[in-house]
Amino acid sequence: MPVYYLGEARNRVVLYREFHTSVVTSDSLAAWIAHAVSQMLTVRPGDPNYRTGWPASAGVREVTLDGDVAVVDLSGAASNSVGAETAEMAVQQLVWTVTAASAVKGTQLQGIRLRLDGQEVSELWGHVAVGGVLRRGPALDVQAPV
Repeated sequence: MPVYYLGEARNRVVLYREFHTSVVTSDSLAAWIAHAVSQMLTVRPGDPNYRTGWPASAGVREVTLDGDVAVVDLSGAASNSVGAETAEMAVQQLVWTVTAASAVKGTQLQGIRLRLDGQEVSELWGHVAVGGVLRRGPALDVQAPV
């Protein structure tokens, strides 16, 4: 299960990928994505220098599919005391985790729509516009250099 976390490289916040061994109880794509996001939110990364950008209270309410877009509904994530850079990268952390998990299952999603506590949101934590379909940022801009 591919899961993305935040870390530092060259004085900026970037994404690092880890692979988790995990059992998913359903073979559906939505369940697979929900499990990957849950791992991202709750499982401590293997590297102590990595972290999630989401608050500890965050959890997965539901994941549904709308064509080639995953609709990810999170609970407990409406507020978070982070700066703009971390907020932007937390959104990318979610997008990259969802799209990587779907690719492992053989489906290429175009992006995600974010809901918080069942409601559409247009802004996250006072820093990031999250209305509409959220897509992966360019790898060179968001991923750690190899």
